[in-house]
Amino acid sequence: MSARPLYRWHEPAFRTQYAELKERTAAAGQLLPGTTGTLTKRSPNPGGQEYWYRVYYNVPGRQSEQFVGSVHEEGAYAAMRERMALADWMQAQVIALRKLGYQVADKKMARVLVELHNRGAFAAGLVMVGTLAYIAWLNELGAKAISSSTQDIDLARRQPLKLAVPLPFLKTFADTGLPFYAVPNMPSVGASTSVKLPGADQLRVDLLAPGATLGATVPVPEMKWHAQAVPYYDFMLADAEPAAMLAGGQCVPRKGC
Repeated sequence: MSARPLYRWHEPAFRTQYAELKERTAAAGQLLPGTTGTLTKRSPNPGGQEYWYRVYYNVPGRQSEQFVGSVHEEGAYAAMRERMALADWMQAQVIALRKLGYQVADKKMARVLVELHNRGAFAAGLVMVGTLAYIAWLNELGAKAISSSTQDIDLARRQPLKLAVPLPFLKTFADTGLPFYAVPNMPSVGASTSVKLPGADQLRVDLLAPGATLGATVPVPEMKWHAQAVPYYDFMLADAEPAAMLAGGQCVPRKGC
């Protein structure tokens, strides 16, 4: 009796569908966080100038607004309509690919990954590693396999990120609208290297970096944070490849190992 294969391949048409989604997303620039939402116009003062706003859910259960421009700024309105149309198309593609067996992370992970992408963290050299990277590469290679679910996002930094401005780690995650807090290190006098959502089984984000002593803390000044050291990690991160991560209704370009 032959052993069951560890992997199966998606149909060529499905792999083409994924490739088109990744290509269009990579060319889109910044992604709209949260749901696509709707456009609404109103005036802050009765009878005054009217403005367009995008009304959407930034995170589940929390409505937010994004200023678009005055009703006379046709270019800004058209640009937002185009971005929203892409977001709707992207969500439909991700839903379809999930039904076809592609791996898709949850909405909270999507919110985190979109924030990092929009701030240029991945383009600057931040790398996704661990279980999410494995899941992403299954999709990249067009392979189907049973993968373990995870509530961890593991990020790695091989060398100083090429950022135009500093990217404060904790503030970046707070700006997602999710209640992240710094996880105390052990011993408690050590600098934190992780953030987490409240609850035993909730999302956690760890920052890793090359270092001589396993578990030691490594300063990451451009993120105003510390990373946990992993020996020889610089060798493993040297050839990180660009890819994409399906999460929520998003396809997020990123680098992964």
